[in-house]
Amino acid sequence: MAVIIIPGDVFLLPIPKASFKHAHIIITSVDSGTGDCLCVPIDTWRGKRTSDNTVIIQPGIHPFVTKQSYINYYEAKKINQRDIDLWMKRGDALKLMPFPGEWFQKVCEGMTRSPHIVPNIRHEYIEIIMRNL
Repeated sequence: MAVIIIPGDVFLLPIPKASFKHAHIIITSVDSGTGDCLCVPIDTWRGKRTSDNTVIIQPGIHPFVTKQSYINYYEAKKINQRDIDLWMKRGDALKLMPFPGEWFQKVCEGMTRSPHIVPNIRHEYIEIIMRNL
């Protein structure tokens, strides 16, 4: 059975060619035709020189966030429902508590404001939003 995925869900997902999992926020609904959705990772804040300051998250905003973090829009990506289902079945992914509503809205707004987001991901996000108006 497929995992239910909705915008605002947070998953610990495996990182290709790495031995750890990373928290990602699901930004869009799963496309009924392709099974794809967009997500962004939460990374530890390393300072303005190396971190995107569009959305900075303080500890306590989400139970997973225990130190100052940021949304890494540069690593925003498309992910498929089938992959999440497979990772969950194998124990390689874990569904966490959803991201809080007002903060999730800030994360979504950052998809169009961040200077670091890859242009094709920004474009796809805007197309999805426009389709759903």
